[in-house]
Amino acid sequence: MELTTPPKGKQRPRLGRGGRVFTPAQTRRYEKLLKAAARKIYQRPPAWGVLGIRVDAYFRRPAKPGRSHPCRKGPVTAFPMGMGGSTYPDASNVLKAAEDALNGVVYHDDKQISDARCVRYWADEAQASTLVITVWRIDATDV
Repeated sequence: MELTTPPKGKQRPRLGRGGRVFTPAQTRRYEKLLKAAARKIYQRPPAWGVLGIRVDAYFRRPAKPGRSHPCRKGPVTAFPMGMGGSTYPDASNVLKAAEDALNGVVYHDDKQISDARCVRYWADEAQASTLVITVWRIDATDV
């Protein structure tokens, strides 16, 4: 499943008045967008069994990167990002947003996921920010 949307991470739950914990509206909207796209592409009942998921998050390069910006290093094509303390979301948060959005569409619950991976890349210069999600079944013979 390939989505042309900027990859976003799941935000931390917030504490509201009266001690109520809630998911921020921006995260709810993003997960709703991913769920709608998944419904268009995956038109079968949700899968049962043990599953694996891989999320490839491609981020658009800045128009004018600074001298020390990580996208200046390495080849012109896509490569994994090494970005500590940047404005780009953590890989684990991008993965969690994707896992939660696919609940009830591709699989019944994200508890079914046994193998999970998220890799962040710089997009090619002409490529937009994209999220590529792959889900597969893990059979007993795969273990």
